[in-house]
Amino acid sequence: MSNRHDSEEDDALLVYDDNAKIEKYGFVIHYVPNDDFDHSPTGVNIHTHGLRNINNHPDFQITIPLPMHIASRIMHRLYELVEGGEVFCAGGESDKVLEGNMKVGFIEVQECGRTVLRVIIPDQDGNHKRSTMNRQWRIAQFG
Repeated sequence: MSNRHDSEEDDALLVYDDNAKIEKYGFVIHYVPNDDFDHSPTGVNIHTHGLRNINNHPDFQITIPLPMHIASRIMHRLYELVEGGEVFCAGGESDKVLEGNMKVGFIEVQECGRTVLRVIIPDQDGNHKRSTMNRQWRIAQFG
């Protein structure tokens, strides 16, 4: 099979069958820029499916409106860390996700009836804690 055919097949699977994508790649990312439901303070709902299959780890969510390639890179890095045995939890933080050892935080939220970890992206000054974060970024991530 050619790469072109594989890509078209993968695109069809992405649209129609997340389970097949999870089986093939380990997880999937949904990028929902205009979530009409109450799943995000900003309406942006970037989230994963499939991480529960790895040590029953919760999936992740990002609510900051990031370009798709940046959000994808963050989610892939989180997947790699979880697959390697890293465990993230609400209230925790990590300097292994973003370049430059910038820390992200994690809070537990409900997304589509399931518990996920929202990844708290630091503001322009590197603050990821609610108490020190820029007001706009705080509202966008904590509500």
